[in-house]
Amino acid sequence: FITFLSWVTTRVPIGWRRLTGVIIGLVGVVFIVKPGVGDIPLLPALMAVASAFFYALSALMTNWLGRTESTTVQSVTFVIMNLIIGALFWAIFGEGWAVDHAPEGLEVLLKAWVWPTRTDVLIMVGIGLGSAIGFIMLTAAYRNLEPSFAAPFEYCLLGYNLLWGLLLFRQVPDALTLVGIAIIVSSGLFVLYREGERRQSLVQRLFRPRRVR
Repeated sequence: FITFLSWVTTRVPIGWRRLTGVIIGLVGVVFIVKPGVGDIPLLPALMAVASAFFYALSALMTNWLGRTESTTVQSVTFVIMNLIIGALFWAIFGEGWAVDHAPEGLEVLLKAWVWPTRTDVLIMVGIGLGSAIGFIMLTAAYRNLEPSFAAPFEYCLLGYNLLWGLLLFRQVPDALTLVGIAIIVSSGLFVLYREGERRQSLVQRLFRPRRVR
């Protein structure tokens, strides 16, 4: 979505090499997700697609606002908006009255509020700190880079998820998952290499000494 919307909104040429890197990374994601394996409800799947679309819009807006706003301002604004929306959601659905009417797969979103234990609070604080650091870095990346260039590297998130799953929960990835990770890493390295090559060629053309006749 990021690569496509970047072209639609800005008309910035993507180039077949960068587009190839994105497609290769998507193939790696398919190896990891394994669509068709298991019973996935339709509505949650559609919500995941919609989430990816709006996430792509937020990445483009981050890049656009980066012309006038700092990384700190954008990050703090995002956190405040999340807090407001989360509070409204809790105020409406916090009692759990809608869970019995929830579509299949969405029950977890509408469960009643449960006060966390001390251990849960500590874990959530750790998650919050880690998420804040990661989000600030992500905002800085989309603020300073072309979104279509930064997008393929987000595929690495799946690899990191599998790594933490192995370290924390002893979840051993299967062969297809490992193949998917290798494909994703390869696509990111390909895009990075081609971008570096393109910029080096541009610098050489700009600073090539002219012959004096």
